[in-house]
Amino acid sequence: MGMETDIGLLCYPRDASTFVGTARAADRAGFDLVGVADSQCLLQELHTSLGVAAGETGTVELGPTVTNPLTRHPAVTAGALCTLDTHTDGRAVVGVATGDHAVRTVGREPADLRELRRFAERIRQLCAGKRIDCEGTSVELSWLDGPRDVPIMLTAEGPATLRLAGAIADRALIGTGVTPEVVSAARELVTTGARKAGRNPDSVDIWLYGRVAITDDPASIRERLLSAVAASAHHALQFTFEGKAVPDEHRDTIETLLAEYEPGQHAGLGGKPTNGRLVERLGLADYLTERFAIVGSAADCRRQIMSLADRGVDGVLCNPVTETRAFVDSFPEPEP
Repeated sequence: MGMETDIGLLCYPRDASTFVGTARAADRAGFDLVGVADSQCLLQELHTSLGVAAGETGTVELGPTVTNPLTRHPAVTAGALCTLDTHTDGRAVVGVATGDHAVRTVGREPADLRELRRFAERIRQLCAGKRIDCEGTSVELSWLDGPRDVPIMLTAEGPATLRLAGAIADRALIGTGVTPEVVSAARELVTTGARKAGRNPDSVDIWLYGRVAITDDPASIRERLLSAVAASAHHALQFTFEGKAVPDEHRDTIETLLAEYEPGQHAGLGGKPTNGRLVERLGLADYLTERFAIVGSAADCRRQIMSLADRGVDGVLCNPVTETRAFVDSFPEPEP
């Protein structure tokens, strides 16, 4: 978008025409990335949606934000990415994570870090045209006519995952929040992981995941906002509080939130504000909103996002709280 901080848009495809129109509008508006969530029980199919968007956009990056090693085989993911990259002249990117609602809604638990690392490394090798071993079977993309350089964005929240992002990823997508103390702690862990792996920390771009609500009346969208920050808290805090700057006074209530969270109503996608109401009941509304969300007028939100560049942030993946197309249309252009 001609700005120091790149801007990405996370989309939840539930209606094909709406999604395509949003992707087209984001491309015209100069967004840097359109990411598509992977949740087979709650959303339309990821790779089909990306393929449709490829033909309707010209400059924006496209890819899963994020997919996982449990519901997607690395060869299937790599094949889809290389196809997308070929048809878009190199605009594919892939976000990877251990899995949350995509795996929980089919009765599975998230992958461990060893599985995540193996998944990311196999995708990279397959996209580069290499033959690899997958559980004793030799696998390659035999149709590939040359290596494809598809950036890997690893979603990271806990200390071990943040260090892993520094060690193997092109981009670390930090999901622990947008406040200064949270960002600083996460960046330090990414840097540690990169150095331990013998990499230059500057080779890893720092991206933040943020819930963004453009509104002049926050009270009018409170139910949606609280469902959104409940989802962010569940993503970020479900495994450990270590290294995540969680205040002591909120630890017990957040434990209750995690225990009672309903994956089938993740981010309100199931049609009910169950998790948002849980946040309200537990008295966590103000804390979680400040930690995970950017809220205000269009100009205010843009200023808040741009200020993140001062903290060494290379990009922000915006997950709109309000309707996604309306968010794109209202997002302000850079000042001349």
